[in-house]
Amino acid sequence: MDELAHIVTGRTVAPEVFLSGIDALLPTIRARSAEVERLGRIPDDIMRDLTGAHVFRAVQPRQWGGLELDPATFFEGMVRIASACGSTGWVASVVGIHPWQVALFAEAAQRDVWANNPDSRISSSLSTLEESRSLRLRDAETALRKLTRQLNTLQSQHKETVVAHDGGAKHAAEIVELDTRKFRVAKQVRDAEEESERLEGELESLRAELERVEGEGVEGSESVRRSRGVDDPTM
Repeated sequence: MDELAHIVTGRTVAPEVFLSGIDALLPTIRARSAEVERLGRIPDDIMRDLTGAHVFRAVQPRQWGGLELDPATFFEGMVRIASACGSTGWVASVVGIHPWQVALFAEAAQRDVWANNPDSRISSSLSTLEESRSLRLRDAETALRKLTRQLNTLQSQHKETVVAHDGGAKHAAEIVELDTRKFRVAKQVRDAEEESERLEGELESLRAELERVEGEGVEGSESVRRSRGVDDPTM
């Protein structure tokens, strides 16, 4: 681990060094798997070992003290951990991938997470993202129905005004005002419809992506497994 610590200080690490650090932990992780099952959590010393092996900094950007390894190397390491203890592999992979998600945010958000402590960890949920999209879609649909009712009301008022008034200048001005208001509401309706359609498209794309990820499982797609060599005995 001393070699790895030195390389991390230099903000670079070879994939094989990262994986060798994980391999060194496997006998202990395997021997403690029954304990993990009994406790219903990962023991603190195992979490410290995973931290020492830089599992939780593997895909973290180098500028924040991470290794910035490629995802294939990271998930190869997670598969090896899971081969020794499925629960430990699950926790390591789920918590370990979060730095990649943080790296997708603006630099200000990354600074909030890592500036004072490069080992800071976060939690996330893709289902929450889908729920957020659904709520936005429902809000857009509610706004659309409200605007549609307003448009119908204005159209009725417009017809009544045309019937009730003559062609004088005053009444013509009232009609113009109603037309203007009707146009504005119609535009709001159209904008709301476009936003609703856009949100529906985003929601469908998100669901499709979740189905794809769930279908691929931990090992990834067939092409990824072939490129990684899933028949390797270490897998």
